[in-house]
Amino acid sequence: MMSFTSYRTDLDAKHDKSERLVKLSRDITIESKRVIFLLHRTTKEDKSNLILEADKKLHSLEQSHWKNVALELHGEDIYLFLRSYTQGLQEYVEAVSFLYYLKHKDLVPLSIVKDSLTFHNVDSGAVTTKTISVEVPIIDFALGLTDLGGELMRLAINSIGVGDFTTPKEICSFLRAFYDGLMNFRATNWQMNKKLQVLRNSLSKVENACYTLKIRGSEAPKELLRDLVSSVSTTTCNTDEYDN
Repeated sequence: MMSFTSYRTDLDAKHDKSERLVKLSRDITIESKRVIFLLHRTTKEDKSNLILEADKKLHSLEQSHWKNVALELHGEDIYLFLRSYTQGLQEYVEAVSFLYYLKHKDLVPLSIVKDSLTFHNVDSGAVTTKTISVEVPIIDFALGLTDLGGELMRLAINSIGVGDFTTPKEICSFLRAFYDGLMNFRATNWQMNKKLQVLRNSLSKVENACYTLKIRGSEAPKELLRDLVSSVSTTTCNTDEYDN
């Protein structure tokens, strides 16, 4: 009887911890989306200010919610609780990777994400822990990165609307290399297969946008190009989905 009581106590503790992680993950998802929306408002004039603001928001998120996640997971088998916070982790990786791209026009390394989720000299009440961290499994990192394609596609289309024809070409080259690299994960995870389809559609839209710019860019007024590009990209992508 004592053993069953012990099992019940352990299961209740695990359930409570899982619920706390789900709530933290939900808040992380919301705040990460807000950072992404903020970054989509960047223009040449205020880009540096908005990037600085996004940096501060992500740092605040790390020091509050992510630190609490690390405390909850400290000393635990993270794979018992991964499903409770993976959604927040993927959304956070998407936000960090979007910010990193705007800064460096490159893909964020896994090491930077891991460093951001490592905390030193953490006071957890009765005990001060030297170092705690949130484990970032490679597949969850890759799943979060894959969502970057949609944000870059929106950035490319929006750039055309303000007369910036260089950004779409840069994004197109980047997404091609990015997509090719992620194909290594195609056979290993069903979620990755679905996200790669979405990424391929985003890449197709950017490719069609660049093609339209090349063919029609000198004919149509700048204020009409965005609508023209969006229309052509959407139509072509829908046709591709039907053919597949």
